[in-house]
Amino acid sequence: MQLSGLTLDRINRPGSSLGGCTVTERSYLDFRIDGCSVLDMLTSADGGHSDFMTPFASGFAQQNQAFVADLLCWDLPEGRAARVIIYICPECADIGCGAYSVEVERSDTGIVWDSFAYENGYESPRPISGIGPFVFDSDEYRRIIIEAPVLC
Repeated sequence: MQLSGLTLDRINRPGSSLGGCTVTERSYLDFRIDGCSVLDMLTSADGGHSDFMTPFASGFAQQNQAFVADLLCWDLPEGRAARVIIYICPECADIGCGAYSVEVERSDTGIVWDSFAYENGYESPRPISGIGPFVFDSDEYRRIIIEAPVLC
């Protein structure tokens, strides 16, 4: 299986206030696989809106470290997959507003991202077809994920 390239891209979501509705400014790191935004892939395939961010957001050091542990599957033995939320609501980070997730697995071929889904916390995850699986070099993936909080 061919390895995919994972990179992170800094995104700034501008804030605004109009008619009593406030949008909070956020700076976060977006996932790019082989040069393409994962969020763009998901929203194109799912048909939903794109106002999401990754949990790698500026100003949330503790959350960033927890996200590193999730993405590296530190609490799981090799060969077991973990469903990890990779895009959340940029206002409150509550899954109830909707979120995108992926199954992450450490295997002998590398780190695998597969079975992308849309979740809301009160219904079963809704699979999104046509995206993945993606296999990343374990060492390169680990380096990128561990360095991410420093880049926030």
